[in-house]
Amino acid sequence: MLRMLRTVAPFILMTATFSSNMLGSLAEWLGAQVVPADMDERDAMLNLPVERSKTRYYHWPDEPLNAESILEKHKHRSLVVCNAVGRAQAVYRELHNHPDLGDTEVILLHSRFLQEDRSAKEQRVRDLLGKTVDRTKGSAIVIATQVVEVGLDISAEVLHTELAPANAILQRAGRCARFQNETGHVYVYPVENALPYKGQEAVIQLTEEWLRSHNGSRLTFVDEQALIDFAHGA
Repeated sequence: MLRMLRTVAPFILMTATFSSNMLGSLAEWLGAQVVPADMDERDAMLNLPVERSKTRYYHWPDEPLNAESILEKHKHRSLVVCNAVGRAQAVYRELHNHPDLGDTEVILLHSRFLQEDRSAKEQRVRDLLGKTVDRTKGSAIVIATQVVEVGLDISAEVLHTELAPANAILQRAGRCARFQNETGHVYVYPVENALPYKGQEAVIQLTEEWLRSHNGSRLTFVDEQALIDFAHGA
């Protein structure tokens, strides 16, 4: 479609999770300009206020995701993303029944809720993790699936996520330390199988390999692009 329309209408492709290989191929096919075009332009992007003021660290705990690890690292706002609804439900039950939960509000959000209920839950998540919320007041943990990867302008101090393809990991990480002057920590946990990402086992293995080698590192936009290239380049 883009090839057919390129001489008729202007268009822009914009995402944080295209590999450099894909961008280069698209640019060649479409006669388009990739931005940023080189390392100098990438470095200039890192100097933008929105990039300079955000700090995000990535960790590889090398143990399965569970309620203990979530509560141990919880401060005021935590987001937990599971790869499947069943896993999200299990983690929610484990956390909801944990004796150390205290007065922390726990919310479960996934695609199987009726639309009315899901909309109400999404609004509650915005109320707790939205841009204008005072995150030093109260305590909340949101357990979710891929439904939080797009469409929710929210931010948590800590993100716990099961291992997935690198592009999905970074979409989820975009909900941690999302706004200016925030510092966040992203914890990526191993999984027993690739579901629901069947057919992407090689990509998931490369994602794990890269994250293991950068355990505890602060990742910038350039670093996250390097992860995408490493896992999805081929």
